[in-house]
Amino acid sequence: MNGSVGQVVRFSTPQEASHNSTDIGTEDGAKGNKAEALKEIERYGDAIWPVVRFTNGRELLCVPADFTVNNATGEMEARRRQVG
Repeated sequence: MNGSVGQVVRFSTPQEASHNSTDIGTEDGAKGNKAEALKEIERYGDAIWPVVRFTNGRELLCVPADFTVNNATGEMEARRRQVG
């Protein structure tokens, strides 16, 4: 994430991550609170994503982020989905 260095240590669902008090990384940044984690559980359900341990020791569940490019009239021209 943005040049950070880490290692994938396991794979997890957002629900498991929340239960284990693992923060969830989203488009808006790391989410450590329960309300934000519940949004990710609803959004991704039982999908499994990587848990990364960064060099500072922090672990973060990395879920996809969508990036879009819009044309001059505001219509979406392209979209990509990226994990971490």
